[in-house]
Parts: sequence; structure tokens; C-alpha cells
Amino acid sequence: EYPKGSSSGNTTVVPDNSEGATTANSTDTTSPVSVPVSQDTDTLRTSIGTIPAGGIQDENVKVILFGEQGSVQSLKISLEYRVEGSNAIFVKEVPYQVTISSTPINLSIDAPAEANPNQEITLNVKATLNATKPVSGMLLRADYPVGFQFESAKPAPSFGNNVWSLGDLPPGAESDISITGKMIDVADGEQKNFHIFSGSESDSDKSVIGTVFNSLGYLVTIKKAFIEANLYVNGVYQTEYATDAKTTVSGEIRWANNLDTKVNDLSISAKISGNAFDPKSVTTNDGFFNSSNSTITWDKNTKSDFAEVNPGDSGAVDFSLSPVSLFSDSAGMLSEPQINIDVSIKGSNALEGNAVQELDNSESKVIKIISDAGLAAKALYYSGAFTNSGPIPPKVGEPTTYTIVWTLSNTSNNISNAQVHATLPSWVDFTGSISPSTEDLTYDSTAKQITWNIGGIPTGTGITTADREVSFQITLNPSLSQVGTAPVLINDAVLTGHDDFA
Repeated sequence: EYPKGSSSGNTTVVPDNSEGATTANSTDTTSPVSVPVSQDTDTLRTSIGTIPAGGIQDENVKVILFGEQGSVQSLKISLEYRVEGSNAIFVKEVPYQVTISSTPINLSIDAPAEANPNQEITLNVKATLNATKPVSGMLLRADYPVGFQFESAKPAPSFGNNVWSLGDLPPGAESDISITGKMIDVADGEQKNFHIFSGSESDSDKSVIGTVFNSLGYLVTIKKAFIEANLYVNGVYQTEYATDAKTTVSGEIRWANNLDTKVNDLSISAKISGNAFDPKSVTTNDGFFNSSNSTITWDKNTKSDFAEVNPGDSGAVDFSLSPVSLFSDSAGMLSEPQINIDVSIKGSNALEGNAVQELDNSESKVIKIISDAGLAAKALYYSGAFTNSGPIPPKVGEPTTYTIVWTLSNTSNNISNAQVHATLPSWVDFTGSISPSTEDLTYDSTAKQITWNIGGIPTGTGITTADREVSFQITLNPSLSQVGTAPVLINDAVLTGHDDFA
């Protein structure tokens, strides 16, 4: 019984001839068995016939094992036999262990041993095939520590943000992968372990390593920057933030002196850019906004206590701004609107011998603006896609039909997986008439819910391109209790969807 795996070399397995065991080593009666190392096992059964009293028979089974370098793989050899004159089946089992001394894949990681909180870190991973034969279906997986925020990779991952398909590799082939991200919400002195795995893909899932050939860990120690400035957008600390064009963006820069000595001439700057940035909307306390380079600066000229900052001191400066309109007659439609904010903190530290150490730190944030999607609803009687009937105004006991029209609009970003949901009041029924008939509009009579499965809403729908709309017919059946009132024909309709940019 062998651990499962894939073939690459061969090992002759010979069990111990322990006391009371009948020797059952192998005779080349089978071809090499492919055995990937995993939790599962493959079983090979071979008939060896009759062994005379005092006889010895050798059976050789060629096994090729793959596994992580240094791992120990277990094989179990069993002999089942009967003795003359008895129907009982006797079993002798012998365990056998093989240590994987080398691996078909060499792994290496080139990365800094130390990283500052909230600062970018890049891991350069190299995988080299040192087997003598090509290997197919190779994968590489990176396991990230808690607090690591993935940003990008070259080449891009094949699955999720941490699995790469290396494909079929010839002997000596090298694959280089560069992974970039940030350590977020980590403490000074923490050690974070990155773990890289390589191996062959699983037969059942092409995104999962079925057999690990090699793995490598890499330890990064978190070390606080001498001085730091962290930007919170509307109270949230993250690399990317999404908001709509009507919401004011409030920025708070929290700074700290992490040295055990004073910092002189502390200066913080926030450079703002992006196609959705409106320079006229910037306001700040204790800072100066230079419109010529779109930069807010806080220094000793605007905050006197920045001239000398004591060890361990911390504080915050703030500002606010508003995004521009996503559509205007003069500028047209704004495509993929965003605001970029680059924060920098600088200062100087006096050293022995009148020497001065210059200190600096920085970070960047991206604010993506959510598309301004619209849904309009109206009820028609004399016009529209259907001919309506019944008295106007409605009368008790006489049904009146109306045409409901839903119209969509969308500004800057493509929207996917869009739907509109609404319910009908108890005194309204759905007739089943829909226009255009190609629209995917359904009605659940039990819940009295109407669902319009829209799919995608492209940029500019209803503004720079044609409207997207659907019409359906309903019937109002008024009762005596509604005389003198204006009955609701359809309850609030809600549009949901996914902004593919923001």
C-alpha cells in the first residue's frame, strides 16, 4: 500500500525479514507504480503462488515517490497466506518508511528580513526544476500571514491571489514570481511567516496542489518606522476605499514619533490627484493647501509644536474634499473616477557629534468613486406598451389596469449582476404582460415579488447611450376602504448590482 503521487524516479522497496515473517520481496512482475504522496493510498496486489516449506521467494516492486524534501513516507507491506490443511487466512504486515532526501523543485525567496507597518514589501520567488525529466501540471502556492494585504503580482495569479500554474516544465526550467503587498494592522516586533509550496495539481481540482514536492518558509520581522503617518479615510484604514460622488471625503492623518529622541522640523504633506479630484473643495485645519501642486502641508509654520516633537509624541491632522460630478455637459462622462492621496512625513534627528539624521516615511491611498446608477419608475394608462382598461379614476368593484415602466441609467463604471426587486400590494395583481419580451422579468405569486434580472449596465446607459427599460402590466382592484385615497400601485423598487471598478 503506497501513498499516492506522481512518477519521477524509482525506489526498490524491501521489507524487513522480521521474526516469523515469510519473506515477500518482489520479482519484476509489474511495471513501475506511480505514487503521489498524499493522504490517500494506492494498493498493489500480486499473487506469488506456492512457497514450499523452507523456501524463499523474492518479489521486487519498483516504486517512484514524490514528496516534500525531508518528509518521511510510509509504505505497508502485507503477506496473506494459507497453510496446507487449513482454510484460515494468515496475515503478516511489515511497515516500511522512506525519507525523501531531494526534491524535483528548488525554491528560493528574495525579500527583506524587516518591514515597516503599512509599507509595501515585495517577495521574489524562484522555482527551479532540477529533475532529469519534464514534469507536467505544476502549481505554486503562497500562504500569506495574517495582516498581509495582497496588492499585485507578476505574473498575475492563476487562481485567487496566491496560486500560480507553472504548466509543464522541462529540466532546468526557472519560474520567477514577484508578489507585492503591505503589512496592515501589525505590531512592532511581530514576526510574520510566508510559506511557499510547489507540487503537481490535483486530479479533481486544477487549482489545488495534490502532491507537495517542496515548500519553503520565509520570516519577516515587523519594525516600526522612526516616524509614521497613517491616513484614515472617513474613519477607515485601508489601501483602497470606495464612496459615492455625493459624499464628502474626510481624511485624518495620524502621526507618531517612535524614536526615543526628539524629532525636529516635523512636516507632513498630502498630495492629491486623480480625475475625480475637485481642488476647489479642499478644506483643512492648521494646514496650507497649495493649489498649484495640489498639496496640503502641515509644518512648523502652520503648527508651532511641529518645530520640536518629543519622543513618543503622536497626534493627527485632518482635511476634507469632495469628488467632482461624474457627468457634466462640458467634461462629459468621467471614466473610472478615483482620487489618489500620497502622504509623506519628514523630520530630522540630532545625533552625536552634531550630525543630523534625516527621517522620512510615506504611504498612498486610492479612493474609488462608485458609479451613480439610477432607477426611475412611472405608471401609465393612456400610453405605453400595452392597452389598458377600466375606469379612470378607479371605482370600487371594477378592475383598472396600468402599465409600470422601469428605466435605468448609469454614469461612470460598468455594473454587473444587476437586479431590480419590488413587491405588489395585496390589492394589485400581475397580469403577466412584459415588454420587451426579451427582458428577464419574473413574478413570484406567493411573495407577490417582481424581479428584473438585468445583468450588466454599461457605462453611460441612459445618458450618453440609449435607455434600458422594461414595461409590465398590473391590475388594481380597489375596495370600499380605499375610497377617497390614492392606493399604492407598486411598493418601493430597489436596484442592486456590483460596481466593477469601485
